[in-house]
Amino acid sequence: MMVARLIGDKGVREYVAAAAQVAWRRPDVRFLLIGPQGVSNSSAIPPDEVARWREAGVVESLAACMQDGLALPRETLAAAGQTARRRIEAEFDERLVVRAALDCLEGARP
Repeated sequence: MMVARLIGDKGVREYVAAAAQVAWRRPDVRFLLIGPQGVSNSSAIPPDEVARWREAGVVESLAACMQDGLALPRETLAAAGQTARRRIEAEFDERLVVRAALDCLEGARP
């Protein structure tokens, strides 16, 4: 999962390129791209480019959800963020991360 404004300076294209390489070997892995589109920045990634990534099945973009969410009142966003953090912390299992890292290392061996 990458959470960032959809601009080239944030490494979004590099994330998508890496996702494509991993997905080739591990089609069971999902890659999420979460962040607002259409930001005012010289390296902003055009919506049609993001659409091509989605259509190719490389990443799942939640940009539209992000845009809708940003229109909510600040207090609502803060409460939602706190709730999400508590839920993630309650359900997170570091063993999943370690297992994924080990799988990647095993796959990289010649």
